Amino acid sequence: MAMSVTWTLRVAASLVCGAACGTLGDVTAAAMEGASAAVELTLTPNGLTKFVYPFDFKLTMRYTLDGNRAGLALTVQNTGDKVLPYSVGFHPYFAASKLDNVSFAIDAATCSENAKGEQPAAPETITLTRKPGSADSIRLLTGVKSPMRLEDIVSGHKVEVAFDEPNFGNGVLWQQDAESFVCMEPWNGWANSVNEPGRHEELNPGESKTFAWSIAID
Repeated sequence: MAMSVTWTLRVAASLVCGAACGTLGDVTAAAMEGASAAVELTLTPNGLTKFVYPFDFKLTMRYTLDGNRAGLALTVQNTGDKVLPYSVGFHPYFAASKLDNVSFAIDAATCSENAKGEQPAAPETITLTRKPGSADSIRLLTGVKSPMRLEDIVSGHKVEVAFDEPNFGNGVLWQQDAESFVCMEPWNGWANSVNEPGRHEELNPGESKTFAWSIAID
């Protein structure tokens, strides 16, 4: 029997600038002409963004649907007159019956709980387990190969996150204690990377770059 997949789009605009994420303000959404299964969202600077991130930019996020697969493409454009430093990372949540019931199939070079310092080699099987006394669990991955997959052995749900490897070198697994979800995220930098030389992307004035990835649920 074919499984029916219902997609729900919830949007929160945020920017990694410094050590934390901050809300940027309103996002403009528009359905694409002639494409009922697609939508584009745009974000341009406002007073709040200029306070925490003093650059001019335009972000365009395009979502497309095709059966059980959602395509996501973020275009970053430098609309200012100086070099734009930035990194991108996505934060999708996937329902899980219980963290102990979730297994991962991920090929990565390194795996750790902290992005600082030399990173240890990733084990053959990457796991995400609760840490006693901690409010959450996290794995920071580098050299990640596409796709990343997870499976919930109780619900039977399987999730695949595919991405363009040259544009996404990092990955994050995260789960907040006592919550019924797991995050499996493609990134190309870490929090605060815009303030660290050599650890972020840069766009010259007028340049743009697109980062595409997808989610499939079975």
